[in-house]
Amino acid sequence: LWVFSLPLYVDSVPGHLLSCLLNLEGLKPKRERRVYGIVNCGFYEGIQAEPALLLLQNWCRKAGLIWSGGAGIGGGGCLTHFPSIKEGRGPVAGIRKTLQVMADSMMQGKQMENSYVSVGMPRSLYKLAAEMGWRNQIRTNGGRTADLGKQPD
Repeated sequence: LWVFSLPLYVDSVPGHLLSCLLNLEGLKPKRERRVYGIVNCGFYEGIQAEPALLLLQNWCRKAGLIWSGGAGIGGGGCLTHFPSIKEGRGPVAGIRKTLQVMADSMMQGKQMENSYVSVGMPRSLYKLAAEMGWRNQIRTNGGRTADLGKQPD
């Protein structure tokens, strides 16, 4: 069983993972090998991870491996900012449920459909929090928020 967990990068897998996949392609597994994928993205919508999961699925076909399903997770930029909340509650409940379905599929050796889930908060609130975070990062690094929309000379 192989699990690839990765950030979405320019609507695809990061370059170093792509190099790894190309190197792994030549390996001929001695037995059936299942592959799952988890793609975390900063976009609000988990469906944004679909191209990366499809890339992994196609790579499995070419490498002679069994694609067993994946999860595209949206709203990844805020996941580390939530305090521990009772299981099944809060903005990450849907994400936890999706990952639990995936874990159960792995344990049972079953395939699952690719699924896409977003953080459980209104899109407008997610966008506002992201913009506040960018402004804080700019200030932390000695920049000015007034420079956000400035065009280079």
